[in-house]
Amino acid sequence: MSRPLHHTDVFADLANGQPGVARDWARVRLALFAPERLAALPSGNDLFDVVMLALGERWVDALEGSLKEGPLSPGVASTIGAASSYGLLPASTERLVTLLRSSFKGGASDGSLWISLLLAQLGEADGAALSAAASSGNPDTRWVLPIIVLHVADAAGQLDAAAAEVARGLTPLINQDPNLLFALAGVAGLPFIGSALHLRDPAEAAREGAAAAGGELQEIQPGPGSKKRRTQRWVAALLDGVPGPRAALIRALYAHDPGANWGVWPVASAAWLRCFTATNPVDDVLTRAAGADPRTLAEAVRTGATAEQIEAALERDGDPAAAVLAVPHLRDGNADLAEAVLEALARVGPQNHRMLALGSIAAAFNPAVVAKLLSERESRDLGLLIADLCPDETVLEALLALPVPADPDARQLYAHALASMADPAALPVLLAMAEEDEEDVLGEARSLSEALLGPWP
Repeated sequence: MSRPLHHTDVFADLANGQPGVARDWARVRLALFAPERLAALPSGNDLFDVVMLALGERWVDALEGSLKEGPLSPGVASTIGAASSYGLLPASTERLVTLLRSSFKGGASDGSLWISLLLAQLGEADGAALSAAASSGNPDTRWVLPIIVLHVADAAGQLDAAAAEVARGLTPLINQDPNLLFALAGVAGLPFIGSALHLRDPAEAAREGAAAAGGELQEIQPGPGSKKRRTQRWVAALLDGVPGPRAALIRALYAHDPGANWGVWPVASAAWLRCFTATNPVDDVLTRAAGADPRTLAEAVRTGATAEQIEAALERDGDPAAAVLAVPHLRDGNADLAEAVLEALARVGPQNHRMLALGSIAAAFNPAVVAKLLSERESRDLGLLIADLCPDETVLEALLALPVPADPDARQLYAHALASMADPAALPVLLAMAEEDEEDVLGEARSLSEALLGPWP
């Protein structure tokens, strides 16, 4: 049984206090446990994915509150820019567009790139958004700005010419770092067909993409030649006449001079674009890999899916887009679905930001599941990673029952989880750890603990 350590009034009081780690700590937890009381987003640079998911459609209200407080921090701006990947595009976007454009009033900032990207995904990017993105100084500009350019060009009826120019600039960069192609695909909303990742034959990749889309692939004869030339022909044939920036990007890249080390997985994405036909948004996301498309995912989130549908999708391929639909069920304390989300997180790893955020949501509303993870050695690291968002007696007891980890990274997670409980019972363990903290792994945990409980003796 859940036994929260704090009443939501505690979070509300701190959330309206002075800027700092205590206010951010409170705003994150208020978003989770009383989202209707959150007036503005945290202002630091951490945990915003969790906040956005927890707020759901209320995130636009919190954005307005944040803009009243001042310019958006880079962390807030980057997470707002990712709202589309969490199915958080509202059905009516007029108010959101106005708010996003107002964020440019103070001039371009590091976060302007992501705000411009969201405007582009909403079909609302203009010259001002493009200028703000180009002037942002963000190191990710090289692979995000081209996508914004393509959206603007599409609206102006100049997509193919712009795509050719973009391809000329991107090709040498991708040849130096083929992983850039993954980043571009993700920002463009291009479906990633994982089963094609390790394939070597473009024909096999095309079949995988068509199967993922639930469609049929017409016979294509790419002709003889090297794998590179056959791949180019497959992409050209599959995307001939397919509209939109996603298709234009891949088509132009492969028409230019693709590197031999790019792999054939983009052929699967091209086949998906060719073969996919929208039906029901929930089925499209859960069974036909359509979760990369912002509008389809948002419609699926608004429609809602059953816990059984989501569990089946997670067991099948662990797609984070499927897990996004789980948030309402996780809030209701569905322990079976929470375990399914956490198992998917364990498979894909915490570097997947969407799945990590969803795992944190699962933890926040299922303290017994977190306590179980902490109690078992093979799952303890995962438990430590997500325990800090579950301020519950059950989790605190499980943390206090653990030996202090020997590994510095695990020890840092452990200390942060203890400090995040904001309970005096954790303080003796933190003080004992500090006495032996030769590697200074407790710095962040100590700052949080002192902000919440007062200076350490």
